Amino acid sequence: AGLGLAALARGRRGLATAVPLAGVVWAYDLALKPTPAAAAAMAAARALNVLGGAGPGGLRRALPAAATVGVHTGMVTRLSRYEVSGAPPAVPRQALAVTAAVGAAVLVRGHRRPTRDRALAAALTAVYAYGGSAAQLTAARAPSAPHVRRAVAAGIHALIPLQAALTATAGRGTAGAALACALPWARRLGRKVSPT
Repeated sequence: AGLGLAALARGRRGLATAVPLAGVVWAYDLALKPTPAAAAAMAAARALNVLGGAGPGGLRRALPAAATVGVHTGMVTRLSRYEVSGAPPAVPRQALAVTAAVGAAVLVRGHRRPTRDRALAAALTAVYAYGGSAAQLTAARAPSAPHVRRAVAAGIHALIPLQAALTATAGRGTAGAALACALPWARRLGRKVSPT
């Protein structure tokens, strides 16, 4: 269905990202999820998802955003491998470092945008960084399974302000602000059904 919709929306260009995305999703679900390659596969899926929404002629411009989302997703997926058993302290510390690096990358990317979009991107990046790093810091101090699960859930939710910030850095501040409005709903739903 996804491939059909991609073909209807953008023809061959839509399939150029949808076919690899479908392949990565199937590979993850059928074979890679329990392996060390799981984080790379999930990161690739999220990056391809961003590229799939780039629009005509926008693939090259979307590469930095796709890479940023991919790096974030890869780290959250790596951390998720320890949701049941607890993590070595180094893993949540690495997650903290990745969150800081991703936040810095977003801010650098938006430095040439109008002041309003830059300010919004900075605010959304702060929401992203705080939302992910607070739980990661707790997990780094005490990497038990419950703390790791909370850090993973926070990382999944942090994807919303991250994508909203990236949208603002692309000069689409209004769309980024609208996207950020999904965060409270995601958190509320996450209390009923675990996002992991």
